[in-house]
Amino acid sequence: MAFTVQRRSVIGAAMAVLGALALAPAQAQETSKLRVIFSIPPAPFLLPYYVAQDEGWYKKWGLETEEKTVSGDPNALRAMIAGEGDVTMIGPNTVIDAIVKGGPIKAFASFQPITDYQVIARADGGSLKELTDKSWAVFSPSGMTVEIPKMLLRKNGLDPTKPQYLPVGGMSARMQAVVAKKVDVTMVDTFFAALGKKQGLVTVASIAKEFPNLGYGYAVATTQGLADPKMKKALTIFTRGGIEGVRLIAKDPDKAAAIMKKRLPDVDLDLIKEVLVELNATKVWGINGGIERQITEFSTKTFFDLGAISGAPPYDTIVDTSIVCTNILIGPLGGGRSPALAAGAVREPRRGPRARAAERHSGRYF
Repeated sequence: MAFTVQRRSVIGAAMAVLGALALAPAQAQETSKLRVIFSIPPAPFLLPYYVAQDEGWYKKWGLETEEKTVSGDPNALRAMIAGEGDVTMIGPNTVIDAIVKGGPIKAFASFQPITDYQVIARADGGSLKELTDKSWAVFSPSGMTVEIPKMLLRKNGLDPTKPQYLPVGGMSARMQAVVAKKVDVTMVDTFFAALGKKQGLVTVASIAKEFPNLGYGYAVATTQGLADPKMKKALTIFTRGGIEGVRLIAKDPDKAAAIMKKRLPDVDLDLIKEVLVELNATKVWGINGGIERQITEFSTKTFFDLGAISGAPPYDTIVDTSIVCTNILIGPLGGGRSPALAAGAVREPRRGPRARAAERHSGRYF
């Protein structure tokens, strides 16, 4: 299902961004600043951001970022709302439940909209049913690593209250805890499932297969930030970098793997390449900004039906489409015609003479 772009509002947003970024040659481009809060240590779903940083795109486009890492999605969201950061990238259940409870936030993009989680255990651990009353390593007492396993158990007719959910930390720590027999089972992404496989672990369930189109992560900002022209300019550059980063990963996974390797120096480069090839094949990336309506609506319904969130707000309450639509409006990022436009997934508004003139003046896309 497509999301519709309102012509006048989107062209207005585009013109605002163009006016801010398309400066005369003699002028120095004003630098925008953005404080980014991560909820976990370096992981593949953050790779589009790393690509944009390492390729120098953010610096070239006038964006300076400051990074901060906290423990878990709920803490990252709380820190952002408290003013400790401007944007965070966290799981949709945390975002949607916060909105249900009145949180002043909206999702505006997703660099990896589709989950690639896998439930892993030791080879002698048994079936999902046999693991139900065992110890499950999770990141923190709340968030996706607790709620999705509960959803999985409910879907398969099992009691989600039986497991002992033990906060262990990030995916690396959780995977190693299973290997060391400190816990029996955990949920990690494709990358850490591949690492675990080399140490004798097996996949018990694929969340992508159990819940096709289940959301994985949103880029989120406060509604106040999204309404502020200067902040929106920074968020637009941030989004542009992520979209370009996603497309580089899809086009050149070897180059992207080298960038990821800088953040994971102890991991074999060939393994990183294998994981990126697999992620590309399963089409988890947000090639066009990752805010397709059907993903959010399916995720909201699934999370609500299986008890992971306390309400099911409509798509427009959760997502601000203006930043992604502005990027697509101004030009097909990454070269060539945007696949979203070509496939009809996003409707391109007609552009008047002013918008076309501004686009020509801006040079490439902005």
